[in-house]
Amino acid sequence: MNIIKIYFLFLTLSISLVSAHAIDYISIDSINLSSGLQEYDNFKKLKVGLMYDTFSEKAGVKSNIVILGHRYTDRFGPKINTLANIDKIKIGDIFKVTKDNGEIINYRVFDNFVVGPYDDWVTYDHDTQEEILTIYSCAPMWDNSFRYIIKAVRINNASSSNSINNTPDSILRNYEMQESKKKAIFNPVSGVEPKILYVKKGESFDVIESNKKKYTSRVYKYDQVGDQEIKGSNGKVLKIRVE
Repeated sequence: MNIIKIYFLFLTLSISLVSAHAIDYISIDSINLSSGLQEYDNFKKLKVGLMYDTFSEKAGVKSNIVILGHRYTDRFGPKINTLANIDKIKIGDIFKVTKDNGEIINYRVFDNFVVGPYDDWVTYDHDTQEEILTIYSCAPMWDNSFRYIIKAVRINNASSSNSINNTPDSILRNYEMQESKKKAIFNPVSGVEPKILYVKKGESFDVIESNKKKYTSRVYKYDQVGDQEIKGSNGKVLKIRVE
C-alpha cells in the first residue's frame, strides 16, 4: 500500500511539473514553422525557438502581443524553429497560436515592413482596440542591422478573412509614424525585403540598398493612391501599395 501511495504521489508531482512548464506554440504553415513560445528569460533561449518579448502579454489578450525569434542560429544554415523565411510571409496569410490550455487562436497578417534596430514603436499598442500580434527578427538575411516586422490581427476562425471587430487592414495599418519610417531593403541574399510595402498617401518611407553591410538610403513619398514600383540596383522590384 505504501508503494502505491508513493507511486501516485510521484505521478501527481510529475503532472504538476509538466503543467508548470506548459508553453504556447505558434504554427505558420506558409513558411513551415512550428515552435514553442518561451517566456522571455534570457536571449540564449532563442536558440531553442521563438519567445514572447520582454513585458509582452501572451496571446489571447487585447493588446499588441510581441514575439521574436532568430533568423538563423548558426552559420551552417537556418533551422526549422527559426524565422529564416519571415520575408516569405504574405499579407493575408493565416497562422495560429495554440495556448498552453489547448485553446487555438487564429491570426491574419495585415502588414510587413522593415525598421531600424531601435525603432521600438512597433511594440506599442497603437490604440487599435484589437488583439494584434507582432513578430520580428533580423533583416536582411545573415545580417542584424535592421528588423523585419510582421503584423497580424486575431480573427474569428481560420476560414474567415475578418478580424474580431471587422476592422479593415487600412485602418489597422494607421500607425503613428512619428519616431521612424517604414523601410524596405534591396539586398544580395533575398533580393528585396519585403516584396510589397504598404504605405499611406503622403507618408515618407526609406528604401535601402545593402551591399556587404554598406548601406545607402533614399526617402520616397507618393501623393496619389495606387500601385508603384521601385527597381533596385540588383534588378529586383519593390512594389509599393499607396493607400
